[in-house]
Amino acid sequence: MILTEVPSVHVLDQESRVVVPGPLTSGSFKVTLTLTDQVPKQLGLKVDNSDARGSMIMGITEGVVEHFNLQNPERALSVYDRILTVDGEPTTITEVHRLRMSSLAKEGANSLELLVSRPQVLAVSLKKQGSLGLKMKYSGSSAGIIIDSVLPDGLIADWNQSHPKQIAPGDRIIALDGVTLAGKSMLEELKVRLGETGLNMDLSILHYDDAQTQ
Repeated sequence: MILTEVPSVHVLDQESRVVVPGPLTSGSFKVTLTLTDQVPKQLGLKVDNSDARGSMIMGITEGVVEHFNLQNPERALSVYDRILTVDGEPTTITEVHRLRMSSLAKEGANSLELLVSRPQVLAVSLKKQGSLGLKMKYSGSSAGIIIDSVLPDGLIADWNQSHPKQIAPGDRIIALDGVTLAGKSMLEELKVRLGETGLNMDLSILHYDDAQTQ
């Protein structure tokens, strides 16, 4: 198990509201956020930026995104969705968030187009001792641990051989035995559990398939 610690995540907005996900179950899709005087001037996102592949949504507060969700339930953004691009450019949401929505409107921009990837949650049961066989990175407060690569030998490689949906770089271990943990806590618990005899461990892994655009 190879680990790399990354800088702490940037988190926007302190209180989040519950958002009911739309009917899209997984895969990539685009949404267009309208910027007008009739909608709030902030995005209203709480995000995890610990992975350079995109900003992962951790919560939604009052703002442009919540307004979009109410108007477009079939395309509603949800927790764990990963924002890949903004107006076609890879960027973190914090960079966009620092710009006031009113300033964007004055510059002639009346919308933002987001390319979003929605994960599938893979239930991975491990019942024998050994190394996970992963290169991973995390921060103290990141949501779970990010998988950077899957090594050819290890428990995850063995799991991949017997399942059609493959755990891959960019996926994220989000929960251990049903308990969601931050990066450092997840690492410490994994070390303890992998050292136990009679290993019986269930991982919840967010699997992102960014290849297909819906």
